[in-house]
Amino acid sequence: MLFQKKNPDLLQQKLQLEALQEKYRLSEEARAGLETRLTNLLEFIRMIAHNLNGPVGNMGQILEVLPQLPPGEEQDEYISLLEPTVSSLQTALDELRMVVDIQSKSSVELTDCSIEETFTRVQQRVHNTATARQIFISASFQEETIHYSQSYLENIIYDLLDYTLTHAKPDRAPTIRVTTSREAGRTVLRVESNHMAINPDKELPQLFKYKKVTSSAGADEKMGLFLVRNQIETLGGQITATSQPGQGLVFTILF
Repeated sequence: MLFQKKNPDLLQQKLQLEALQEKYRLSEEARAGLETRLTNLLEFIRMIAHNLNGPVGNMGQILEVLPQLPPGEEQDEYISLLEPTVSSLQTALDELRMVVDIQSKSSVELTDCSIEETFTRVQQRVHNTATARQIFISASFQEETIHYSQSYLENIIYDLLDYTLTHAKPDRAPTIRVTTSREAGRTVLRVESNHMAINPDKELPQLFKYKKVTSSAGADEKMGLFLVRNQIETLGGQITATSQPGQGLVFTILF
């Protein structure tokens, strides 16, 4: 029986080709990640610029009028108008700092996090709200640990629970279920609620944008879901939301 001797040069070339392909794959992932972060940051900068325009314009008008007024009640009235304007300005700057801190971190401390322990801590934080709204929260974790940022993980779970709790509707027995699974080699976390549904065409694309609101969210002005998306994408993950009429809302996180 004849055995064909392997050519060491061909084997070496194959190994080199595989190494190059892996480097290309990693570089493409890095490029896509940078593009996502840049898009998110530009979107936020545009929104901050829009939000700063109002307070800064108001301050300019007030400061222009003040020197023309004699000391007294009318001048005090204009001065009092500065307080909410300065507060709005400070809020916009604080929010800018929070997002820039997330986007500019070159490294985030990663540890082996217990998903169940993290969920239990968050559940204790939202216990009063859930009890007051008579919302039942359950959990089932096929994946019990994840190598991740502990502070990010806790914030992500909290903000998703807080969002679904805050916008619960009283017309049905509301429930929230948190689960994890292993899919295609990655950890997946889902937060499912049966009590809120949003328009899949109009509202879903806006859900994770800066201070975008949905009809079910009323006048909500929180940054929670925007920050959640930024934290997840900063560490190379993805978050999506799906909703069907009468079937509630499902958040899916691919870590």
